Amino acid sequence: MTGSATENRRFINCPTVNALNFEEQVVVCPGCSQFGAMCCQHPNDDCHHHRLFFADGACLNNGRGGARGGVGVAAAENDKNLHVSKPFSDLALERDGNPKRTNQIAELRAAIEAVALIERFYDSYGPNGEPNSKPDIRKRKHQNISRSSPQEPPLCVIGMDSQYVVKGMTEWLPIWKENGLKTKSGYEPANLNLFLLLEQDICRVERKWGGGMVICFWWIPRGCNKIADKLAKDAAKLDIN
Repeated sequence: MTGSATENRRFINCPTVNALNFEEQVVVCPGCSQFGAMCCQHPNDDCHHHRLFFADGACLNNGRGGARGGVGVAAAENDKNLHVSKPFSDLALERDGNPKRTNQIAELRAAIEAVALIERFYDSYGPNGEPNSKPDIRKRKHQNISRSSPQEPPLCVIGMDSQYVVKGMTEWLPIWKENGLKTKSGYEPANLNLFLLLEQDICRVERKWGGGMVICFWWIPRGCNKIADKLAKDAAKLDIN
């Protein structure tokens, strides 16, 4: 493999970049502070080809009465318009009819909110990362960094420290589908409705852009997900359960 790729929605960077420490694989655009995964074709700048959306969920008093949940998503370092911090009580829980608060459910809901932010980002900013309503200064800062090939749609990478979500979407869900939405042991997987809702949202957003993007997942170390983690914990404190 000479470049980055995806396999069952798992983000796989090129071997050259993959050999770096994780902190070195994440780039922050000096023009807009948006996050990206380093592209092996343009290692010295942020080409915005691999947009990175950090996501995390939090559950206070997990497994006990009065548990409170929140989600956090961050697509930029300093742009608060690209931050999400929502308590469960502000989420559309009626979509799946599951009001439970647990760590795993919080992580899945964070991924769902990341997909929603990806959709809002592309609706508001356009494919080259330029906000439709602020043309001049940011266009000058980005005039040389939009190099995506039309044969290679840009990747929207959801970075999470949750192996449960990343493995669930990239390894387990394909197997569950082959087994009639059952585990190998014949049982219904826990939180199956949320995994299917997440996949449904991803497919809908990708179709909306006519193949102009691919949404995938990337496992990241917990210590590198600090912004989304704080956003999620702050939101959980505001949850009304």
